[in-house]
Amino acid sequence: MIGTGIYTTTGLLIRDLGSARLVLLAWVLGGLVACCGALAYGRLATALPFNGGEYQLLGRLYHPTVGFVAGWVSIVAGFSAPLAASAVAFATYSGRYFPQVPRELLAVGLIGVMTAVHLRGASFSGKLQVGATALQIALMTVLVICGLVVGHIGRTFAPPHLGTRWYSLQFAHALVYVTFAYSGWNAAVYVAGEIRNPERTLPRALVGATALVTLLYVLVNVVYLASAPLGELSGALDIGAVAARHLFGQKAALALTFLVCVGLASCVSALTFSGARVLSAMSLDSARLRIFTPKSAAAPPIRSTLVLSGLASVLVLTSSFEALLTYVGIMLSLSTLIALLGIFRLRALSDQHVPSVSTRVAALLAAFLVVWIIVATSLAAPASALLTLATMILAWQAHRWLHAGQRSK
Repeated sequence: MIGTGIYTTTGLLIRDLGSARLVLLAWVLGGLVACCGALAYGRLATALPFNGGEYQLLGRLYHPTVGFVAGWVSIVAGFSAPLAASAVAFATYSGRYFPQVPRELLAVGLIGVMTAVHLRGASFSGKLQVGATALQIALMTVLVICGLVVGHIGRTFAPPHLGTRWYSLQFAHALVYVTFAYSGWNAAVYVAGEIRNPERTLPRALVGATALVTLLYVLVNVVYLASAPLGELSGALDIGAVAARHLFGQKAALALTFLVCVGLASCVSALTFSGARVLSAMSLDSARLRIFTPKSAAAPPIRSTLVLSGLASVLVLTSSFEALLTYVGIMLSLSTLIALLGIFRLRALSDQHVPSVSTRVAALLAAFLVVWIIVATSLAAPASALLTLATMILAWQAHRWLHAGQRSK
């Protein structure tokens, strides 16, 4: 979870909302959606502990076509597009060290390096991921402690520059940036088939980690807002470096930039690792996709990893950062909404999978907030909404073609 969004999106929120209090409210609501969603997903993945995420969950809860469309959404909008956005953010921060190097080259180069790492197998990449995540948590903890001591906390209560209200469509649209920052809270379900004792491990991993990240994100944003006047933070894509420069000086900003680059590289690593396994899981259900099936259960999904990285590289070269965020936000919100409502279909699997009342309430609350975000973002960015619709139609047609031979038999 900890990656691109927390180091980039607050500047966009400040620009669109013009209020420190609304920015903090957006991060709290985003965390609430993620925690409620994590509780629901933990129950779903416990009942259906298979690799593939929404592809497996929705395919078994609704229909294989719904699962395939969700799997396609996961590959394109859940992994390839965020992977591209993370690489672009890495290039934005690392560009402070290499100003002469084109940003696109830095971004695509990082994707290539992480692809090579994950082709070595899950054991090596897993150790890399644990180490990088521990470093990120340490970085954010230090930033919060030092920032709260040095910063001007009163700035978080400054009167708003714009007339935006928390119940407005503009505020709901701004939440799409926050939901992108929290994306990854459901990543454990993509590798559920490789987790020991999923009934115990998955709910704890999903809910516990999401709650911890929510706390860190809110505190980090308090530090951002306390670092400088809103006007100097507004629109800053590398807001972590900007805040560090105001709080601690130029040298500290450069040091923080290096650590943020490590964190963003870790985010690219996590997306590459998990995303390849979605395509690998989908290949098991279609003869025309068998080229993406690993040779053995222990072998890394080489071809899937290469396809995912190639698609992300194309997006880096053809899309803007904000366009990626909006497209990803709508696509993932739709997929998450359908999965949350799937909680109420668990009874069809078995009586032992009936969710608790608290899980159903959490799913409904998260679903309501997700619908609000989808409607507002679609009205504010109709081009992204149309692209989302086109992606889902193409996925549906692809499912028909890939399984046409199997139906005729």
